[in-house]
This record gives sequence, structure tokens and C-alpha cells, in this order.
Amino acid sequence: MNFEGVTARVTAHFIEDNYFRLAGLDTMLRQPTKTVSPKKQNSGNYPLDEESIVVSQTVLDLLSIKDDYNGKTLEVSALNDDGSEIIHRNYKIVNVVDDKLATSYLYLPASTYPPDKLKNYTSLKVQVRSTTFLESARGTILSSGFLVSALSDTVDQANKVFRIMQVILAIFGTIALMVAAIGMFNTMTIALLERTNEIGIMRAIGASRRDIWLLFLSESLLIGFLGGISGIAIGIGVAELANAGLNLLAARLGGNPLDVFYYPPWFVAMIVIFSTVVAFITGFYPAQRAAHLNPLDALRYK
Repeated sequence: MNFEGVTARVTAHFIEDNYFRLAGLDTMLRQPTKTVSPKKQNSGNYPLDEESIVVSQTVLDLLSIKDDYNGKTLEVSALNDDGSEIIHRNYKIVNVVDDKLATSYLYLPASTYPPDKLKNYTSLKVQVRSTTFLESARGTILSSGFLVSALSDTVDQANKVFRIMQVILAIFGTIALMVAAIGMFNTMTIALLERTNEIGIMRAIGASRRDIWLLFLSESLLIGFLGGISGIAIGIGVAELANAGLNLLAARLGGNPLDVFYYPPWFVAMIVIFSTVVAFITGFYPAQRAAHLNPLDALRYK
């Protein structure tokens, strides 16, 4: 490849109209090409005429081409693996792929590839109309003796990883719940011991056992409720920061933004309810002990 005396050796792809869509690169094109008709553009196809070429951002950097790239002419000499020349001609740049991966690629129209020099294909992309046809299509291709890799395989692997992460997080969550329950039980027990004299005074001035029971249990429920709210707030904050960081990384790598961590309203409500229920269970026994203290013993307690 040559541009105004600057040469570079890069990888060339001879592509059909639907290549960018099938390869997932249509969202990385800097602008629609001038050769795109409205109908084709809406379908996600980007046809190139025989004089047009699409390059990656790294190619522009190699050739020191700045923002004004449209219409620049490249002299391209495509070679086979054995070093024999496939084609030697000029192309005009009509678009750029912002892949962000420092890959140096040329995308040439397949119509300019000499038929007499076509030896074989390294790979084919097959797109089914519905996922229900995926397995049958896979079986048909495998029966022809070809290797098959599908996006669904990657999705399944990702789901397995996420399930493992969910199990690990569930284990840590269970341990944290047990520690929190023990801590709350100890807190209410210590509160009972520290306020034994106060309980005796309240009983002496007319407070009933039910009043003492409700006082301690309400305190336990309040601690659990506020603890659940605080945990949710911290969790949402950390999740938003993580999503923002991952989306920033995805944007730099040319991917689409996706929230990895999410928190549906029902899940948030369940956390609050669950933390309150745990507080009720752990606070019930200390409340019972406080309610059944003998007033005279409570007043004499030191």
C-alpha cells in the first residue's frame, strides 16, 4: 500500500456488501459511505463500488492521513500468501472503521478480486433468521466436514462464567448475612445488659412487659431496615461505578455499552424486606429477655 510516497504493509479483506453488518462492524463505521442507497443503508449493508475502499483508523495513522481522509487515493498491491500479486490498482477512501484495537486493515470490494486467482475461502459467515434454526444449520455444516463456531457458544460460556460468579457471590453473601445476624444479636444483647437499670425504672413507673418488648424489637427492626437501605445505596453506587468503567472500556475497544450489574425494583424491595426479617429474628430473643426481667432485679443490677 502506498500513499504519497509513504508505504505500509497491512492486511486486506475483499468483502461483500453485507460484511460489516455480519462482522458486527457496522456500528464502528465513521460515516455511511456515499455509495449507500437508503434501502441498503436501512438493512445494514454497505456496498462499495470498484473504486472505493474502507480502511481502519490505524491505516490512517500509518499513512499520516488526518481527518480529511475522504477521497484520498491509495495505491494498493494485494499479495497472496506465496507472494504472488493478486491485484494492483488505486482506490479512494470513502470510510473509516474506528475499531480502537490498533488493527491495520483494508476493506476492498470483492468485485475487484480476479476470479482466476481465487483459490479458496478461509471462512464463511452464516446468519440464520431465527435461533430455532441454529442447531439444524450447525448440524448441516458439520455434516459437510466444516468446523463451526457460533456466537451462541460464546454466550453460553459467558453465562457459565456469570453463573459461577453468582454462586461465589451468593456464598459470600450468606457468610456476610450470618456475620451480620450474629453482630446484631450481640448488639441487642449488649444493649439489654447496658440498659437493665433503665428497664427496671421503666417497669417501676408503669411500663408493661409489652412496652419493653416493643421498644427493643422496634430498635432491632430499625437497625435492620436502615442497614438494608444503607447496603442498597452502597451497592447501587458501586454497581454504577463498575458499569461506567466497563462501558468506558467497551467504548474505547469499539464495543456497545452494556450494564453488567443491574438491580430490578423487586430485588431491591426483597433486600429491604429480608434485612428487616433477619433483624426481627435476631432481635426477638433479646426483646423477650428484656420484657421478662424482674423489675427489682433490674434495679439492683450493676
